Amino acid sequence: MTVKPYILALLEGDPIRGKTKVVHQLFLIAKDIVKEKTDFKFFPYQFGPYSTVVAQEFNSLIDQGHVKHSKSGNTFIFELTDSGRELVRQQDLDIQIVEKIQSLKEATANHRVKDMLDIIWAKYPEYLVNARIF
Repeated sequence: MTVKPYILALLEGDPIRGKTKVVHQLFLIAKDIVKEKTDFKFFPYQFGPYSTVVAQEFNSLIDQGHVKHSKSGNTFIFELTDSGRELVRQQDLDIQIVEKIQSLKEATANHRVKDMLDIIWAKYPEYLVNARIF
């Protein structure tokens, strides 16, 4: 399965503030919820785990008009468009996975980048390699 359904499930509902937060939430989805079902191909990077697969799919969803972004100060805010919400309905994700994704999103909604990295690095210290922020 591709990463697209998981990105869409994450963006369902309330907007998300910050692209780095989206990536960090998707990392936790990959490691804690999806596990081996999809290869997100995350690797250690300067600002925490990163995936070119996720970045390309996320940017593709923006380019296709399924995800829109606006700017508030220095932060981008991401949310689904009407066509993105329709695309969500077309996905075949298990309802329990969707509920876990929404629960993770809610639990981390107000976390700053440092908060997200503290969670990630506590559980997955191997992703601390190459980090430039602590």
